[in-house]
Amino acid sequence: MTRMNIRYHVELSEAERCELTALVGSGKHYAHRIKRAQILLAADSGLTDDDIAAAVAVGGSTVYRTKRRFVEGNLEAALNEEPRAGADRKLTGNEEALLIATACSNPPEGRARWTLEMLAGAMVKLTDHDSLSRETVRRRLAENHLKPWQKDMWCIPKVRRVRRPHGGCARPLCRAA
Repeated sequence: MTRMNIRYHVELSEAERCELTALVGSGKHYAHRIKRAQILLAADSGLTDDDIAAAVAVGGSTVYRTKRRFVEGNLEAALNEEPRAGADRKLTGNEEALLIATACSNPPEGRARWTLEMLAGAMVKLTDHDSLSRETVRRRLAENHLKPWQKDMWCIPKVRRVRRPHGGCARPLCRAA
């Protein structure tokens, strides 16, 4: 026998119902927002938590949390992600820019290219950090689509040659060394 969660009873206003119906029907939103909208609409129609979970293909805890955020907060709180736990970013925006500039500079004497460990060490010397992991460096560079461990890394994207209408090639506008 399924039991209905009385604690968080969802009653939508006509405006909220219209907004959620439009959100579900448009298909131009993140999947988690659409699923949460479906949960709220189903809860408003009187379905049990177990029936909602089965119909929307989510876990019972997702139904519970969505209903709780709606009742305790508002519609936006129910549709959006809660802040995730975790540490703050180790590098500030300026430090990240410094990392990118360092990765794009010439590697140390006797080296063909930068390694993640060398970049982490250079950042420790250039900033106030006591330590910096290679994984932090790798993630920040990956977010900016930089791979200094590859031989042919371009910090300024390669400019493709422009084809002229008659078939000849124009000279490249700029090219990083």
